[in-house]
Amino acid sequence: MNPGNIVRALVYINSDINEKVAITNEISLCPISEEFKAKYLKQSYPYHTFNSDLNYINYYFEFVYPDINGSSKTYELVDNLNLTLKVIKTGSSGIILTVFDDNVTSRSNLNCKIEFFVLKQTEINHSDLFQFNKILKIISERKNDKKIKLFLSKYNYATSGIDISFENRFIDLMTIIEMLYLINDKEPKKETIHNRINELLKIKIDVRSLYEIRSDIVHEGDSINLTNESFLSLVEITRKSILEYLYDVDKEEDKKQFSENKLKEFFNAEKPERKCKRNKDKLCKDCDCEVKP
Repeated sequence: MNPGNIVRALVYINSDINEKVAITNEISLCPISEEFKAKYLKQSYPYHTFNSDLNYINYYFEFVYPDINGSSKTYELVDNLNLTLKVIKTGSSGIILTVFDDNVTSRSNLNCKIEFFVLKQTEINHSDLFQFNKILKIISERKNDKKIKLFLSKYNYATSGIDISFENRFIDLMTIIEMLYLINDKEPKKETIHNRINELLKIKIDVRSLYEIRSDIVHEGDSINLTNESFLSLVEITRKSILEYLYDVDKEEDKKQFSENKLKEFFNAEKPERKCKRNKDKLCKDCDCEVKP
């Protein structure tokens, strides 16, 4: 593929933007015209891209194909655009299809089937563009950070429109929370996460009950307490935590909210010694048992 060709990442979002706007010097966000939409609906795309999804397309990101070796860079940029969309505001929809106009090649995105029914469509407005640019820059510059790549991938997966069980979505979100807020396996997970989230995000929410839902699913296979409300609550906590972590990465160590010392300031304790109900010869703090005291 020759350099200089236009790439369009077709997306389904809610927005107050009604004309082409610059996201960065190289990337624009545009409302889709009926002409473009009709064109894309007629073309042949990967089998896992549903025509019903394409009917929803209402915007596209547009940029020039980076360079002669730019295929992987293009896909990386599209992924970063989609991840940025997902963490700016709580939502499920996103980039559905990436189209290279020179030879009508394309690639589907995880957001086929549009959105997960519990979550509304993703939103980006004029007022979000500054933050969008900033987060996109951070994500792009940290592409080799394994921790960031892992929790962003998990978050995208857990909030995507593809067919994943409600329980697995919830477990993945809580796994991200553990990655961000726990320092080691000696800490009492439920209490530590509850206290650190409430302190760092400056909110008042019962994270203990959310963690108990996760434990019931993982250890007992019981999801009776998993509701739409608890799921949405965890999504929002996870999204805000990811944003805070991304803003934190370039700060000096003594100013980082997610540094080990700062997390210990928010809450610092070790698991109490108590008999494990799975193995009576062990203490609960010495194993991965999460039996409630």
